[in-house]
Amino acid sequence: VTGEDLLNMKADKVPYLWEPFWKRYSLIGLAGSSDIGKSSFLRQLAISIVLKEESFLGHSLNVEHGRVIYFSTEDSKYTINEILKKQHSNLDPSRLKDLCYIFNADDPLKVIEEQLNAAPTDLVIIDCFLDVFNGVINDAGSVRRYLDHFSRMAEKYKCTFIFLTHNGKRTEVNGPNKNNIIGSQAFEAKMRTVMELRKTDDGKRQLYFTKGNSLPDHLKKKCLELEFDDHQQFTF
Repeated sequence: VTGEDLLNMKADKVPYLWEPFWKRYSLIGLAGSSDIGKSSFLRQLAISIVLKEESFLGHSLNVEHGRVIYFSTEDSKYTINEILKKQHSNLDPSRLKDLCYIFNADDPLKVIEEQLNAAPTDLVIIDCFLDVFNGVINDAGSVRRYLDHFSRMAEKYKCTFIFLTHNGKRTEVNGPNKNNIIGSQAFEAKMRTVMELRKTDDGKRQLYFTKGNSLPDHLKKKCLELEFDDHQQFTF
């Protein structure tokens, strides 16, 4: 692809999935300590995409296909059944037919690509990265090579990937920072956007954008203040 080709591309602006935070066809990271609601956040996002809602937590959601693949390693179909019924008891089940869960497959890359081949998809959620990565988490080369597979799939299938991961022990005493993530720095380096979810003393949640290659500086300096209720729903 030449510079001439790039300048002649018919694209008025960079496409976003969740504007102005997430570019399409990129890798996104969500970090935080345990039991803070990271999976609930991703599940709520997935449902908003499948229902083709126009916004998520007060910001534009630009849905193309209305399909999400959710690769879950920490929950079972029985757990998700209970949670979905609790959160969406009045929702017609047929409306979630394009929310496609995969539970603990032996070969994540293979089964995810099979699903991407099956139908166009807006978002693939990996919950969580440490369970699907089979290398040494502190080996930068190993982490980068593994994430390269997902980068190629994002480009090939025109979808976005988001990886749930965890912060290192005792990092909650520090301020929000992309370097709080457990393991090699190579993980955050491959992400185009990195978010950190935190809990306040009064039980609210704060979503920080600790890395965003195309995010304006003023957005990196503030967070989204969120309520998190007993039904595991976030509101802005």
